[in-house]
Amino acid sequence: MSVADILLRLDAIQTKYDKFDPDQNKPEKKEHKEPFENLFQRAEDDLEALLEKEREVQFEKNRAMIATLNAEIRKAKGGLKNDTLPQLEKLAMKRKKGTDKEEAKRLAKERLARIDELADRIDEVADGSNTMSLKQKKKSSNGSQSLRIESINPDDVRVDSTQYETTEESRAFRQEYEQRRDKQDIALAEISNGLSTLKTIGEEMGEELDRQQPLVDSIEDKVDNVQADLNNANTKLRDAVHKMRSSRNFCIDVTLIVILLGIGAYIYNVVAK
Repeated sequence: MSVADILLRLDAIQTKYDKFDPDQNKPEKKEHKEPFENLFQRAEDDLEALLEKEREVQFEKNRAMIATLNAEIRKAKGGLKNDTLPQLEKLAMKRKKGTDKEEAKRLAKERLARIDELADRIDEVADGSNTMSLKQKKKSSNGSQSLRIESINPDDVRVDSTQYETTEESRAFRQEYEQRRDKQDIALAEISNGLSTLKTIGEEMGEELDRQQPLVDSIEDKVDNVQADLNNANTKLRDAVHKMRSSRNFCIDVTLIVILLGIGAYIYNVVAK
């Protein structure tokens, strides 16, 4: 088993037991009613997760694990920049019902400013492609004005070339790691695309259900009215049938009595003779 397999297995075990972490079981935040606020809150949560991984990279000493975390950070940053931010911009420009044009422009301007600030915060997260984040670069550029670099004599510097030589084992490990990283990036890209498609379909279904809800309510009201009319008609019909049945039974009873009296008279006359 290679070192990369061990790292992948450790990552899977850690993900499996994350549910026992108290920090992971905190109650979820209440979502807002507006789609923009919900998506913006999810983006901030994803950014917090990126910052947490950035802190893990700072304290991690295993180079392979650092490379894995940096790859995950780059992947998440790409998802935020390419998917989440365009969706936020689209929702920011969407006019809310019941607001005038001036209020809609002001709200859109505020939302776009929040999106720009979020984009800057995303760019500030170190992902391994550079040695420091943008925030750290700004600090270092501001502080570099007060630093002085003393001259160094090249003859005093001694470099041992054997320290930087690569072995066959290290080259093989690096090649295997890069292959696995490329496969993981492809798989994560496919999963991200699938999730984005499912999310878009779900949002469209929700909007369609919202549009169809008034029609469904109207149909239910009409069905209730028709049901009430049918119940009234059935009650009237049952009363009418009951009345007709009562009068008919009286006539039948009178007819049977007359017939019985006639038969009794006939039998009496026969016996009397």
